[in-house]
Amino acid sequence: MIGRLIFFLNAVKNAEGVEPTPAPSIYVSDLGESALILKAYYWCDQKDGNILDVQSKVITAIKKAAETNGINLPYPIQTIRLERQE
Repeated sequence: MIGRLIFFLNAVKNAEGVEPTPAPSIYVSDLGESALILKAYYWCDQKDGNILDVQSKVITAIKKAAETNGINLPYPIQTIRLERQE
């Protein structure tokens, strides 16, 4: 499994604002209904950048890495049934 996550880890490492030390890491944290939940841990220097900007760049980098590697990140789907009551 870790080999499949390496491109996500590289995306986090290369995101603008992520500090190289301590090294970023990524872990499988949970299984959702239709999802594998990952958690990424990284450091950023808040003197040089805003944590929310860095977080946005990390999420964008992960999304691009998924697309590049053929992983579909689907949106949740709900089915609504309408029934006629007489």
